[in-house]
Amino acid sequence: MTPQEQYTTAEGALSQCMIHHAAAIMAGWAKKIGIEPYAARLNSLEESYDRIFEWFVAQNDPDRDDQLGILTGKAFLLLDEIYRKYCAQENISVHIYPHFDEVFESIDWEEPSQSIETYGELLNLLVLKDNRVDFFPDFQERFEEAIGDGSMTLSIILAIIDSIGKIRNITKGISLSNHMYPDRFLDNLPDSWLFEVVVGEDETRLKDLVIAYLKVGRMDLGWYNLEIADKWLVKRLRTKRATARDYLNYGHCCWLIRNDRVMAYENYRTARQMYGSAKEFFSVFRPDRRCLADHEIPLDYIYLMEDQLLSVD
Repeated sequence: MTPQEQYTTAEGALSQCMIHHAAAIMAGWAKKIGIEPYAARLNSLEESYDRIFEWFVAQNDPDRDDQLGILTGKAFLLLDEIYRKYCAQENISVHIYPHFDEVFESIDWEEPSQSIETYGELLNLLVLKDNRVDFFPDFQERFEEAIGDGSMTLSIILAIIDSIGKIRNITKGISLSNHMYPDRFLDNLPDSWLFEVVVGEDETRLKDLVIAYLKVGRMDLGWYNLEIADKWLVKRLRTKRATARDYLNYGHCCWLIRNDRVMAYENYRTARQMYGSAKEFFSVFRPDRRCLADHEIPLDYIYLMEDQLLSVD
């Protein structure tokens, strides 16, 4: 296992509060580094973890979860510190995201227009490292207070999503750098803490995000907001910008909203023709099969639809 793979394993373990597993990996690096303070800090980490586990076994301590979260946050910081030192000694190139506070402190809240890119990096960091955010409640409080009504945050999130379509300059003048990770951002956003903070119960913000997702051909936020998706796709299909994925998604809406299997088939067929090959079409359609079934479309109906689409010229 490479050092990067070890780091990823340890990080994943900590996201589940499995401190012992992560500490075992860190201990291996600490021995090679040969720095005694790390051994002492690791021992302290393990001892604290053992005490929390003893409380867990012996009694239902109401403070256990809070204590475990605080300890896990410390373990995340120690993981990064040891890994950086180990990589430096072994001459291994390393890229570790900075700690949230480091990015946060570099933002000039009085001049947000001058800190758009830094703020975008912070949002990107928060989404990609969502498994860490839970263990830094002080940071959560600072961020939620700083974003206020969240309008700038939402604008930058939309800009990051738009960047997937190679749009780097959007309305409001926001420009994002090439080292953002829009695809991974998109994969993680709906499940992230940041999504809940920015969207919450605000239907307008949710609508803006659903449409942003639809623009890049994804139904992630559309499956449970079908009315929004349906209205937007109807307009989209009247333009020259309509894609094969737009026709596929509109087929889903026809089937799920109106149970119109004829129109669903017609739109699926158009998408199938635009994709050019059955392999390419079904590589997109079949992952949606579970979502269709979750919306009470019988699997045998889905299989029958697929069978008909296989023979499309």
